[in-house]
Amino acid sequence: MVGASGYTEPVDLNDLISDAQEALKQTQEEYERHRLELKALDERMSRLNAEVQGLQLARTRREGPVAEEFPADPAEDVWRSLSRLKAIVRVLAESDGPRSPSVISRLLEERGREGDLPYLVSAALANLKRAKRVEQAGYGLWTIPGKVDTEQPEGVDES
Repeated sequence: MVGASGYTEPVDLNDLISDAQEALKQTQEEYERHRLELKALDERMSRLNAEVQGLQLARTRREGPVAEEFPADPAEDVWRSLSRLKAIVRVLAESDGPRSPSVISRLLEERGREGDLPYLVSAALANLKRAKRVEQAGYGLWTIPGKVDTEQPEGVDES
């Protein structure tokens, strides 16, 4: 440091260390204070979230589900209530012949089910095959065991 006389004065390292330690102590105290405030805010958010969910449940119990929760067609409600595995078996049972995962996915969507994408249908078919509830009727085509094929499946050319 340069003093009033223009000469460099020796720096007292002990003073610098003491100042840095005091600043560190104050910063740690401030950090702990903010950490406790953050924890309190997290707890408050959790309580409020639980309260909102509880109030929504109470509203649903009192007023019933909102109109958009009701299917346009009551038959769709039956399909939505089925597990993916049961819905796939039912689609295959109602089909005229073997179906591919993409066709099964489309048929499930037509019946009011959402989210039964072809890759999910394929995975479900693999599980159903292990349980011997479906069988392959050709490359990429599936049917239920013992079902007699009376027609050519959709999308398959006879030539």
